[in-house]
Amino acid sequence: MNAGFKDKVKEFEGFLPTPYVCPGGHATIGFGHRIREDEEFDRISIEEAEVLLDRDLAEAALQMHREIHVPLTDGQELALIDFVFNLGIGQTRESTLFRLVNERRFAEAALQFERWVYASGKKLDGLAKRRAWERNMFEGKT
Repeated sequence: MNAGFKDKVKEFEGFLPTPYVCPGGHATIGFGHRIREDEEFDRISIEEAEVLLDRDLAEAALQMHREIHVPLTDGQELALIDFVFNLGIGQTRESTLFRLVNERRFAEAALQFERWVYASGKKLDGLAKRRAWERNMFEGKT
């Protein structure tokens, strides 16, 4: 992944060295790392958070590629990787966005990003900005 992409993900996530509950209700640490049942953290460094982020983005890329079966531009690929990283594959796997991408209906798929701006029933400005960034990448505007 390119450095600019990773830097933007870090900007959206922010860094917290201690565990917290994200707006989606998940135990999280660092740059948006969802803490797994087999993990335990009290505090991590930025360097440790970077390692977790690299691993999480690589995992999101693998998960996305298992579900998307059509060729993508670099921008489409990065947008969908961030989408999976942020929301998790469980929600995205069955999404209209992924269905439309697999049907090569890219213009319609791009419109789906703005539907994913809610956490726990509340529209969040941060998610709206992130989805706009993803859509712009998806459409080749950034």
